[in-house]
Amino acid sequence: MAEASPAKEPADPKTPEDGSASEEGKASKGKETAEQKGEQKAEEKSEEKDEKKDEKKDDEKGEQKPEQQDRKEEAAFDEGALGQSATVINNFFDAVDASQSVFGVASRRSTRTMTGTLGPADIERALDSFVPPPCFEDALAKLREHRVLVLVSREDTGKWTSAVALLNRVKRPDTKIIVLSPARALDDLASKTAYRNGWGYVIQGWTPDDIAPALQHFEFETLARTLEEADAHLVLTVHRDPATAAPGPFHMRWQIPEPLALFDAHLGGMALTDELAEVRAHAAELRSPGQIAGLARQIAVGGRSPADVLAEISDSEVTKWFERQPKRSEVLVVAALAFAYNLPERIFERLLVDFERIAEDVKLRGREPGAQNDDDTLPQHRAQWSGDHPLITVDSSSDLLAGERRIVFRAARHREQVITELMLLYSYDLWEPLRLWIRALADDLPEVQAQVAEGLSLLAAVNPQEVRESFLEPWAAGPASEQIMATLLLSMMCANDTLAPIALRTVLGWAVDAASAVP
Repeated sequence: MAEASPAKEPADPKTPEDGSASEEGKASKGKETAEQKGEQKAEEKSEEKDEKKDEKKDDEKGEQKPEQQDRKEEAAFDEGALGQSATVINNFFDAVDASQSVFGVASRRSTRTMTGTLGPADIERALDSFVPPPCFEDALAKLREHRVLVLVSREDTGKWTSAVALLNRVKRPDTKIIVLSPARALDDLASKTAYRNGWGYVIQGWTPDDIAPALQHFEFETLARTLEEADAHLVLTVHRDPATAAPGPFHMRWQIPEPLALFDAHLGGMALTDELAEVRAHAAELRSPGQIAGLARQIAVGGRSPADVLAEISDSEVTKWFERQPKRSEVLVVAALAFAYNLPERIFERLLVDFERIAEDVKLRGREPGAQNDDDTLPQHRAQWSGDHPLITVDSSSDLLAGERRIVFRAARHREQVITELMLLYSYDLWEPLRLWIRALADDLPEVQAQVAEGLSLLAAVNPQEVRESFLEPWAAGPASEQIMATLLLSMMCANDTLAPIALRTVLGWAVDAASAVP
């Protein structure tokens, strides 16, 4: 018995049996689609109009939705902020230890911002274990009365944290703190800056305008009135000798907190052992709140033993080495390592030979033509750093596969301490060869350039004028390779809270000079 075939459905009169749509069908469907899109757009426009009406009603009532308020706050801040986006370029010229590190822009800040907004979490982190200095209450009274206060002291004396603490006491609880650029001029702050009601403002590393004291006082009075009208407060920190602080109601010579109280606050209540008591006694002699707090945190949070921490931070080895007045050849090796640090042995030896040759040429200046050094001894450099040198050693751990030995200091802090001693103890006979040698390294390997820039950033913390006049200015006016070197040095200076304002003022000065040179 044959199976019955399924009945064939009648064909759509508008659709051919081969399945292709007729022209009339296409036109009909296209018309329907256009009508649907038109209806959808009309609905969206209607919803937008309703939404705007609701927002207008809320504004008239003085009410705002949380998301609307956040958008308005962000828009208001964007008008006065320097930068709202960040581009990160990572160049790795050495072995990288990436434990607990973030590459690029972190979703959560690990260091404080130079400009931008400090929210509740940022403020809480900045004021963790804060110990007010003796002058804190007097400063608070001045700030409440005059609305603006300038904290004057040398670098690294806790002015930033104290400024945040002061503003946190006077601002409204539901507001934030804005970090303004240190490039803001006084008249700009007084008449061209829009302050928000109840907010706090801070400038780190501000440079006062070079104007007459009477005019400066007038500008501060104008600024105070502007802040009072906005019910806002502003604290500026200035890195100068406190003795240079201008007298009057707007300036205050800042003091550091009591060292032992600060150390104990960051120690977190640990039991006092003999070793810890020795570290605590060392902390009492320090005059940097950052160093004191860092010393305590290494023990309390970092899990390091007090003996290890004390051995690392102590500069007695560096001081003793220079006190014995080392030979000229020994000083040249240590000076070269301070700026060509942690490089493969073969590269460091090449750089050291160039440095010694330049130093010899400088030494022979002014002598009879053809005069030479009588010393014919071939220096045994490898015997120095491979043996019991008190400051220099060889690190073979970073490039085991390549078999490269790298020349380093025995302690990481020795590099900074050596640069400080070189600046304090030696003059032209050392620094002129160093200047000539370092400038030439702008054309060397990227790894060498990175280490030189880092060394110069450490030197800038001791003598920023030397770095600006001897390296930044010549490099900025030089060829592309030297301009890249200047950029690298500036970027490393920006990683230091004290040097960042100096780097900013340097670049702004170049921009002004370039603009004035345009016909």
